[in-house]
Parts: sequence; structure tokens; C-alpha cells
Amino acid sequence: MAREALRTPFNKPPLTCEQHIALLRERGLVIDDEARALRYLTFIGYYRLMAYGRTYQPRGDDGDHRFAAETTFDQILKLYVFDES
Repeated sequence: MAREALRTPFNKPPLTCEQHIALLRERGLVIDDEARALRYLTFIGYYRLMAYGRTYQPRGDDGDHRFAAETTFDQILKLYVFDES
């Protein structure tokens, strides 16, 4: 069987950093300084940084990836910086 036949198609459209910020806010993340968040998302990357955000997302059955109440972008960034050191 060909390798391509085993792959699941990826249907998500790519998002800009601005769209990722809007998505994070929809999921309950507090972002006080949008320009700062945009700089970090541009430099680090959404997927790399949000791997650290999973710590602040309680597991639920709905799969909506909501953040725990009052979770901030800075909390996630501090965890990333700590781990990078």
C-alpha cells in the first residue's frame, strides 16, 4: 500500500499571527499587550510556544482547547523562557 494512502488529509487553513492571537483570545487566553504577543509569535512560532500553553488547558471532553481562567500569554512565555535556559 502506498504511503500517501495511509496519510490523513490536512484540511486546516494556515493562519496569520494576528489570526492566532484572535484564536487564543477566543479560547480564553488573556493577552494584555497584543503587539508584544505578535512579536513573540513571529519570532518563536505559534506551535512551538503553544506547546507550553497545553499546561494551562484543562482536559475536557469537548476538545475546544480553552485555557484555565485568567491564564495569560506572559505565563506561557515565562514557561517557554524557563525551559529554553
